[in-house]
Amino acid sequence: MGKIPDLKRVTVEDFKSEDRDLVGKLAFIINSFHEQVRSALSKNIDFDNLNQEVISLSFSTGSSGQPLNAVKFKSSLATRVQGISVVRTVIISSNTELASVLPIISWSQNVNLITISNIGGLSPETKYELTLLTI
Repeated sequence: MGKIPDLKRVTVEDFKSEDRDLVGKLAFIINSFHEQVRSALSKNIDFDNLNQEVISLSFSTGSSGQPLNAVKFKSSLATRVQGISVVRTVIISSNTELASVLPIISWSQNVNLITISNIGGLSPETKYELTLLTI
């Protein structure tokens, strides 16, 4: 569907006089719904309309560069998570320079609980805050 079709409003004048009371009651509901859908599809889809969420996680890494404790979070998506992207990495405390690679996450899902099994690209002995986009 490339272009949104023109909206044809329901009007009572298009119906027989004996049907106009019922049509008048329904017309407002139908016309309002059509206008809202048309408005949403006219470049008004935003982040909140999509099945995605932003998650912030704070954790510290040990000597291996992996989180010291299990990293888990609950997903509130309407479907199973299909992917997780790191959109922001903040180093809160560190003895090292900035990371040279974007963290890569391995994860699994059990119902709505996401368990991160590995985060690659992190420095050892560092406290991080990661912002994730789940889709």
